[in-house]
Amino acid sequence: MAEGGRFNVGRSSFMWDVKLKEMKGLTLMGFDCVGVSGQKSNSNMVPLHSFMSTAVINPRSACRADVIDVDEIDIQPKKKSGFDMNNRHTVWKMLTAAEKKKITDAYNRDGDSAVMWDGQGHGVAVYFTDVKSLMRQTEIRGNVIDAYAVLLNDEQERINEGVDAADKSYFFSSICLDMMKNNNVRSRNRYVLDNLRPAKLFRFVHFPLCKDSHWTLVVYDTEDGSWKHFNSMRPRSGIVDVHYLEALSLKNIVSEVQRQTIGNDAIDTQDCDTPLKLDCAILVCAVMRQYVRHVEVRRSLHGDNCSVLRAIMVKSFVNDEVRGLKNDVD
Repeated sequence: MAEGGRFNVGRSSFMWDVKLKEMKGLTLMGFDCVGVSGQKSNSNMVPLHSFMSTAVINPRSACRADVIDVDEIDIQPKKKSGFDMNNRHTVWKMLTAAEKKKITDAYNRDGDSAVMWDGQGHGVAVYFTDVKSLMRQTEIRGNVIDAYAVLLNDEQERINEGVDAADKSYFFSSICLDMMKNNNVRSRNRYVLDNLRPAKLFRFVHFPLCKDSHWTLVVYDTEDGSWKHFNSMRPRSGIVDVHYLEALSLKNIVSEVQRQTIGNDAIDTQDCDTPLKLDCAILVCAVMRQYVRHVEVRRSLHGDNCSVLRAIMVKSFVNDEVRGLKNDVD
């Protein structure tokens, strides 16, 4: 500082030295760039900001930031793996003509990535490929189970008409088993606790589990402390039931976190294996639906019922007035 409070900006100034230093590591080699304002012409380098402004263009024209050649922009086509649905498929046949048109129009417009249902704030969506799997009665992904849980929660609210009913259900995400296996115990326990806190207002807590592409469901009754495991695949005699072991591990983790933080330990475990040997993910959705509707969960589920539930799920996604395809226009 000079006398009178003025800056001394001579060559010994640190600020001056910084300005004079060459900026290293901010150039890309191998491109020709001429005529860029404020820069020297150099056949071996191009300023980073010029390249970033034309990142979607062929690198050979990267220096022409003011010109975009549409022929050089690489546009990826929408992926279409084939519609492959018609009245030969039982579930498709159960839809109305209007519902079929909505799905067909969405596919023609956006291909496999067409959004059939958008959970918005819930962070989950259902795509055409998911609806196609429901239609063709093939395996479905966890996002479909999570989306259906959102719809079941909405139905639950309508049934109770805003009253804080005692027998309501709370649904963990389909990734809960992966979260339970987190090697970071603190993160795992935090995840459990973050869900148990709101779950205290509900009687039944649902845990959809996926092991080796097979879905099962654990339901915890907070009122009597009992646990039930619903498994559509009965293991052969003498074979260890890995799905039951996963369910038991989840029960132990949740119970321990509950004991440490809330002081209420779970007490009982009930194993409810159904004889159904197909459509495990749909069985999970069916059991959750029965709980929401306060209907007894039977120990068997016929194949026709699975087709009906698949059709109900598709209709629910497509016809959702806020999050479905109802408001789509051509």
